[in-house]
Amino acid sequence: MLATSSRDRSMPALRRSDLAALETASNALSSAGSRQDRLRMLAMAEHDGDHHQVAEALADAASLIEQDAPPWLRHLWSAQVRDALGRRRECDRDLDAAIEAGGDAIADTHLAARLARRRGRIDMARRLATRHLEVRPDSAAGHVEVAHLDLVGRDRASARRRLTHAIGLAPHDELLLREIDEAMPGLLVSSSELGDVRLPGRCAILIPGQLRRLETSVPLLEALSRHADLFICTNGDDRPKAQDLADATGGEVRIVEDDPDDRAAEAASQIPSMKQWLKLRVALDMVRSREHRDGFRYGHLLKLRTDFHHVRPAGLLDLAGESGTPRLVARSDKVFGGPRESMMPLGRLHDLMRTLFIDREATYWPIDVEQILRSTDAFKWYGMNMPERIVGTCLTARTLRRRLDAHRADFATYVPRRRDRFTTIFDGHRRMASETCFARHLNMLGTAVGDHPGLAGFLLSDRMT
Repeated sequence: MLATSSRDRSMPALRRSDLAALETASNALSSAGSRQDRLRMLAMAEHDGDHHQVAEALADAASLIEQDAPPWLRHLWSAQVRDALGRRRECDRDLDAAIEAGGDAIADTHLAARLARRRGRIDMARRLATRHLEVRPDSAAGHVEVAHLDLVGRDRASARRRLTHAIGLAPHDELLLREIDEAMPGLLVSSSELGDVRLPGRCAILIPGQLRRLETSVPLLEALSRHADLFICTNGDDRPKAQDLADATGGEVRIVEDDPDDRAAEAASQIPSMKQWLKLRVALDMVRSREHRDGFRYGHLLKLRTDFHHVRPAGLLDLAGESGTPRLVARSDKVFGGPRESMMPLGRLHDLMRTLFIDREATYWPIDVEQILRSTDAFKWYGMNMPERIVGTCLTARTLRRRLDAHRADFATYVPRRRDRFTTIFDGHRRMASETCFARHLNMLGTAVGDHPGLAGFLLSDRMT
């Protein structure tokens, strides 16, 4: 049963940017190995801003501040929290206290320098960063911090050398690479090292969409093409790039404008994100045509983007998943893959968005709780409307997951009422959030979704330029 009801999108007193900054910390703090790691997680948290969670992050922060740690470390941790919350005077006070109490010990971390730079205290930041690199000359984060200071001083050549060196020191550090990409876009190129390839069957690589920042992913795509077939669906503006990529990889190309029906469907797309799902449908049709022509079936399909930086692509083609269980691995709707039987139904999503999901963000759709509990947070299941009558108001995915587990029977019998309110902890496009539609479709299909190390990465910051 479907129901449309009012939906409370009011935010807590904290700004959205505060919530986004602390959400990653909330998830990372529980698994980070040391206080140093935890400090860094919060310092880097603003690079992940896709949904808004704060309560548990603050609780974790408070518990760590109270732990048996040296006074300078407690002050520094507190300064990180206050900086994330925009409490500038309190941040400065805690930073000064950390430097005074820490003495030589504070040189073991780059975070004091980072905070000083963020607060505009450039001379202090340079002294702290220089001292840090004297103590830890192989600190990739330290070199990134000095590069930031070089950029403040308009020395781009020195900053480029520092950042390139940092990439060599920590080529698989996602948080650090995000900061490097934002500091100086254009430095990152996805590795072509795939490691030992163990394919469970023939694999197809789908590239549906605009070929943004193609030059950064060509080495990886060429390496993948030695083991898998490429299918590229894009627009006429990218025809030359698509053909060059196909020539280099042996892939097939389909241009949307070359087919009258596809051209009309794209022109009718009311929201830009719908176009990528049209191109995915076309790419899946290309796969079926190849299978029919050559008399075989692919075992696994993998959807990639050319503007996505893969931090650790080794093992990317090892997509066997759980034995006997249709399962996707994903980084939300950006990159994902899995067995053919799990991927093919996604070709229907464009039609569902066009006919069913558009302008129904306030609608409650029945939820398969078991599918969520079998899955990780690799997709935005927490963007679906959850009845407050069952789960209450949640600010974090962890809390919401626990309540789903505790009330799974209530979802099976839930019937929406006219005045019911719903909660969600992910906001997308007001008319139709692509990532939520992706999650809803997978939930309706009952397809479990998990993580995969080969999909670790992020969209490049200059992808739209």
